[in-house]
Amino acid sequence: MAEILLFGAGKSASYLIRYFLEHAEEKNYYLHVCDPAAEALRSYHNSSRLVCHSLSVDETASCAERVKSADIVISLLPAFLHEKVALLCLEHGKNLVTASYVDAKMQALDAAVKAKGLCFMNEAGLDPGIDHMSAMKLLNDLKKQGATIFSFESFTGGLIAPDCDTNPWHYKLSWNPRNVVLAGSGSSARYLDNHELRFVSYPQLFQRRQVFEHPKYGSFEGYPNRDSLGYQKVYELDQVRTLLRGTLRKPGYCSSWNVFVQLGLTDDSYQMDLGDSCSGRNFFNSFLPYHRSKSLEEKVMEVPGLNLNGADMARIAFLGLFSNDYQLPQTKGSPAAILQAILEEKWRLEVNDRDLIVMIHRIGYQLDGKEHFIESSLALEGEDARYTAMAKTVGIPAALCAEEMLSGRFSKSGVLIPIYPEIYIPVLENLVPYGIKYEERQK
Repeated sequence: MAEILLFGAGKSASYLIRYFLEHAEEKNYYLHVCDPAAEALRSYHNSSRLVCHSLSVDETASCAERVKSADIVISLLPAFLHEKVALLCLEHGKNLVTASYVDAKMQALDAAVKAKGLCFMNEAGLDPGIDHMSAMKLLNDLKKQGATIFSFESFTGGLIAPDCDTNPWHYKLSWNPRNVVLAGSGSSARYLDNHELRFVSYPQLFQRRQVFEHPKYGSFEGYPNRDSLGYQKVYELDQVRTLLRGTLRKPGYCSSWNVFVQLGLTDDSYQMDLGDSCSGRNFFNSFLPYHRSKSLEEKVMEVPGLNLNGADMARIAFLGLFSNDYQLPQTKGSPAAILQAILEEKWRLEVNDRDLIVMIHRIGYQLDGKEHFIESSLALEGEDARYTAMAKTVGIPAALCAEEMLSGRFSKSGVLIPIYPEIYIPVLENLVPYGIKYEERQK
């Protein structure tokens, strides 16, 4: 018998929960879920193998009891809460899987985790996660042929399936909306471009775009994501001249989102109090200077450097930000929090909506004295608003990594990410039956 403990039953957890319950009888699993809303899972799953605990991670004593009895722990909580789970796992000698980036606090636990012979496997979701695993397999396969890699670009986007695309942003929320609003705001993006180091500050981020084409889903634009150079050593690309990881959106999204960045609507550093009621127009107007004769629309069109067009204005209008009739769903909080509340209404996935995941790797390599380019792409549509492609591509790889660790087949220790053949080969193979597979094209 194996007791699997999951912290967090939010948007990304649906497939992971279903995966373990589908295999529970065969593999003798019991899945324990800790989440303040865990009992709601019973409306989706009728299984004696599912045990729900209505617990917050801040209820330390109760959570510690759950960790003590677990065979492995998985955290799909927001990234800033992983440290609390990690410290409990360290104290009670349990392996841990997360789908989030390794931050400084998690990395600081590496020596202690190794000393106890434990494995804290992070970045085991989609991006980060499947991107690492698929990239490492492709890069290592090329190197085995004698290729020298000179360029690596990888872009991923969580989007909306074309026949469910009903708004001018061509976007709906399939994952943590706070992360969408604050995307890129933590620090400058850094990457390598033809041997030259590039830094892109947050105010410039959504202006630094490049175009991608997918054979089925058409055009996308990508902007840089975080610190690409942090993976140069990880991917063993010391001699590479271009290294860039980024995020995909449909054309037009970035130019319109840039309006909010430049005006300050994504600022999370201070609080607003707009009274008991406030229109979308009044909220938006509060970020622009007063003018005795110009309308809000005119003032927006004249903001230096934005160069807005009709499509940008239509996207802003769709969110109710030019409307006196649209009342904000939230009138207190940071600008980012108020904007998030608007987006949760306007970009909501309807019950039968299907999201779309697209990931594209572009690799340049030299072999037999010639330069070649290969493009490897993943595209996957979800089932509905609960069983999304985002939840599948985050939850299933995390579940498979946990299984490899439970089985003892993967025995490395420390604070790790899934870049080792012992983990990425079986995980990628076992993702294929779920439709998570790559198509490669020589360019």
